[in-house]
Amino acid sequence: MQQVPILVQQDHLQTILLFATPVVVAISTALQMWLLGVINLDAKKRLAKVAESADLATSNAESAAVKASETSERVLVLADKTHTLVNSQMGQQLMLYAITARTLANLTKESKDIASADAAEEKLRLHQKRQDIVDVEHPDV
Repeated sequence: MQQVPILVQQDHLQTILLFATPVVVAISTALQMWLLGVINLDAKKRLAKVAESADLATSNAESAAVKASETSERVLVLADKTHTLVNSQMGQQLMLYAITARTLANLTKESKDIASADAAEEKLRLHQKRQDIVDVEHPDV
């Protein structure tokens, strides 16, 4: 049997990358949620200060609401773009892993490598299927 030490090391790296991708997604989601919380707290503080000033309460409240709405809208757009980027990166990572796993399986002809390649290709197909549904439901993103 032919030994392929470099590809085996790449397999370990691919496994690490495969598990690291969901961690990156989780961290970016947590960051987005935290940012939304900070913006929400900031909007509440602004509205409380406006209420203290009776003569400017109406105009300042409307102004703060407009600013908070604009900020919230920008954050939602950023969150959508971040989500799209993360999905795109996930798709690229799954494709890279599927190609590499299939290449290794073709070289080694070992059943565990073939099963790994089949599983990687299935994960890529499932991701693409889910992404197609999202693309149809949200064509503007």
